[in-house]
Amino acid sequence: MHRILDELTTAYASATGCTCEKEGENHVALLVEGVRLRVGFLESSGMLLFHTVVAPLPGKENGRGEFCMKLLAANNFFSGTSGFTLGVDESQEVVTLQLAWDAFSLNGEGFTQIVDNMLFAAVDWMVRLDAWQPSPEEGKDDALMVNFLKV
Repeated sequence: MHRILDELTTAYASATGCTCEKEGENHVALLVEGVRLRVGFLESSGMLLFHTVVAPLPGKENGRGEFCMKLLAANNFFSGTSGFTLGVDESQEVVTLQLAWDAFSLNGEGFTQIVDNMLFAAVDWMVRLDAWQPSPEEGKDDALMVNFLKV
């Protein structure tokens, strides 16, 4: 694992008491009060990539277009995202909150501030996106599961 990623995530986990799991050579997951925040190191650019799942993506027949337009509006000049970016991972059918940051310009305090701000923004977006989710279609067997995160 890259030294910067290891040092920053280990120090954060030690200071906060959260769980820190290695997910490959250059990826770590921090588990903070039920939120799984992934941090990866992109060696080619020296960037740390932060991301977390904030909502399931509605089905194509269930208002996905309108939902995605709301995501785009929130991303416009970061007006609704506090500097983070909302994204759609179609392969996993989820909405994510993301940030890229120069790893070599971060110290422990800066890393902590980014993680804490991202966790705050993620929870805020989980609540907002849950409210935006369309009502489940009547008669669907999985109607009760529509507002739960897919893991």
